[in-house]
Amino acid sequence: MPTEATIEAVVDPVAAAAAKVAAAAELAAFNAEMSAALKAAMEHPSPIAGTVLQPIKFTFKKDDLGVKRPTVELALPVPTADTVTSMLADEKQRNYLLSVLADQVYLQARQQVGNESSPVNKQDQLDLTKLTMEYIASIPPSERRGGGISKETWADFFKDYIEVMPSVTGKNKEQVENAGKLFVARLQPVKTQKKILTFLQSQLALWFTNTQAADDFAEVYEFLTGKIEDFLKRDEAELLQNL
Repeated sequence: MPTEATIEAVVDPVAAAAAKVAAAAELAAFNAEMSAALKAAMEHPSPIAGTVLQPIKFTFKKDDLGVKRPTVELALPVPTADTVTSMLADEKQRNYLLSVLADQVYLQARQQVGNESSPVNKQDQLDLTKLTMEYIASIPPSERRGGGISKETWADFFKDYIEVMPSVTGKNKEQVENAGKLFVARLQPVKTQKKILTFLQSQLALWFTNTQAADDFAEVYEFLTGKIEDFLKRDEAELLQNL
């Protein structure tokens, strides 16, 4: 007679596999329905005057039970440049715009204050040239968003990266960890080393293609790819200036 443990060992994998298949089918149906609704929305002008529809993705992390809500993509009404100009004529809307800009100044200052290698503690240490609207607007969007990625998210990304990459690349754990540490350091240690940046660019693409948590770390991936591209272009620009 099979024991209870033996029965569980047989039944549980079957049930788990069936549940996985059912979940995949449910997710596929959800994605198909969401894509159809999004496509239908994007085929029409924005219902709100002075805006254009832009598709935006909302991603979610796994909860304590390991359950993750599927990514949601929606068409959002985003104000046009003409609308922003007209908002300046209305006091409430003008004050709101100013508060949004003030938030961006705060976020950039926060990065200086929170810099682990050289944190700002006094007014005269603050680099005001990096708090102007001109400078902030010149920062690549992925880099601006990167400042808002939490330490927990970076730690989770590192864990996922070193779990995925050994089997994908054939590299040992230490090699994979070294690359992961450079990513978590926002590539600062190698920002002028073009060959290493190009190599890391390929490794990052491999990881993103093979990880099961692409949606969870889409913001990290976008930030790092943008950072690498920016460093590579900056390097080329500096070389041209010296010729």
